[in-house]
Amino acid sequence: MRGFLFVIFSLLLNTAVSVGQPITFHGQPSTRKGIDISKQTTFYEDQSDDTLNRISDICTQKFLPIVSNWNPTLNDFAKATKISWKRFEIANIHASDTVHLWYNAGIHATLSLYDDNGKLIGKGGLFAQSYGHAGTIAITIPPLSHKWYYVRVIDYVRVFAYESDLLYTPQGLDAHMAHEALLIKWLLVAMSMIAGSLLLMGLYTLFQYYFNRDAAYLYYTFYATVSFAWIVKIADYRLSLGLAPNTLPELTHPCLASLSFSVSFFYTLFLVKLLDLPTRQTRIWQIVKVMMTIYVLQQLMSLIEVFTGLWFISNTYYLLCDLSCLAGGLILLLAIVRSQSLLKTYLFVGSISLFVVSIAPINSLFYFPILVKPPMQSLITLHYSWRWVYLVSSFVLLWLSLIAIA
Repeated sequence: MRGFLFVIFSLLLNTAVSVGQPITFHGQPSTRKGIDISKQTTFYEDQSDDTLNRISDICTQKFLPIVSNWNPTLNDFAKATKISWKRFEIANIHASDTVHLWYNAGIHATLSLYDDNGKLIGKGGLFAQSYGHAGTIAITIPPLSHKWYYVRVIDYVRVFAYESDLLYTPQGLDAHMAHEALLIKWLLVAMSMIAGSLLLMGLYTLFQYYFNRDAAYLYYTFYATVSFAWIVKIADYRLSLGLAPNTLPELTHPCLASLSFSVSFFYTLFLVKLLDLPTRQTRIWQIVKVMMTIYVLQQLMSLIEVFTGLWFISNTYYLLCDLSCLAGGLILLLAIVRSQSLLKTYLFVGSISLFVVSIAPINSLFYFPILVKPPMQSLITLHYSWRWVYLVSSFVLLWLSLIAIA
């Protein structure tokens, strides 16, 4: 028992000594591995929601140690906008060698790095579309100098990556990016196949509508086209494609301008026409009309918020807004089961693909798990497993949907 208490006391003492201590370099390091500075980093959660707070005001706040891999900025948070600050100190004791590093804070909407004088050093994050990796910012430490650094972290609705709090040398950052590219190469291939399949289905059904003038083909064209745009939008931020215009970097964020409501709306239109719900299932049709109205209102709100900012302070709506798509999908499944259509089996499978395509991308399936530290290795495996379930099932189910309308 005494030995156990001694070990616990030693760990606590070591943590207390290391927290807040400067990260010291004797000239430019040569390591190609990330330098973990989480023990030397402290954080402060800004409750004021003021994104323009001055460093002089922030310096006086109480910063707390990051005591675990789960920084408070990671969890689904109560407010739709989350503002946190991180602080660490770097010293270069070499007489003539300048230190060049890249600071990696993880993937967030906006990252701003300041020195203790309030000078902006650099920006990163999804909205900044910075060099190579959205979470990295360059730091230069002159000889015989030490300086405090403050990092403002702004997130909206969710955080799609785990914290890293790492420093990389230029060579180390290149190695890190090469390793990530190796991990996601098949993800790139699979997502390209899905996007290509959706585009092909959209063109095929548009061709069919041109000759047959059947509204069901037109509705499916809209569904496939919007789904294609939705997948490309998700791929843009996950694969750092840089497709979002510089004037609207908010489009990079998966929770802003979500297209899942449009995906559900147009697929519902397709099934309403194909199953003739207004005539054959009038009670379900009344419910479906209400759900479609909700989809339209949610989609309009999501698009307007790109220009006005999030409407609600509370995060509850944004975390649960996709439940309308889930509820509507279940109602459509019931309508398919009750129908007498010869295409019932194909339609059932196609409706399940609606869940996968419209809802899954922003619910934990496209995190950046390679940033997770070693204790979270099991979670890495889980996320990769679910990601491949999504990719494979989407590809198969979407093609079955095409068979249903061919």
